[in-house]
Amino acid sequence: MKIKPLILCGLILALCLFLPSFVNARGFGADMGPLREPPPPVLMYPIYETADITGKDSLEFKWMPECGVIGHYELKLYKGYDRIADNLMIKQTLASNESSFKVAGNQFNNGEIYTWTLISISYSGVKSDKSFNSFRIIKN
Repeated sequence: MKIKPLILCGLILALCLFLPSFVNARGFGADMGPLREPPPPVLMYPIYETADITGKDSLEFKWMPECGVIGHYELKLYKGYDRIADNLMIKQTLASNESSFKVAGNQFNNGEIYTWTLISISYSGVKSDKSFNSFRIIKN
């Protein structure tokens, strides 16, 4: 009955060799699982040097929606170029199915610079790199 221990050792060896590739192929590995960093959001507007809100009651921030691993987004709006706490005007958590956020036009001053940042946060809390853009407000 020495065959049974030999078969058992063979099964354990096969399991050790093939299980890691099976797990990774199914998306449970370190590079594919819930701890994977989500992609940074793709900003849609404002993405230019200026944002004209003349005759509008708000400025709508837009980004490309991302499916899959995104649990929610975090949007921040700063006055000026520097993304520091003293310049923070708005910090908003947004659901993963949202792809825009409106800020009242009276929050902005004509000719001033503002910077917005957006990050994706996975269901497990892993944050993406920041996407950001600075722009000058035009309103007459």
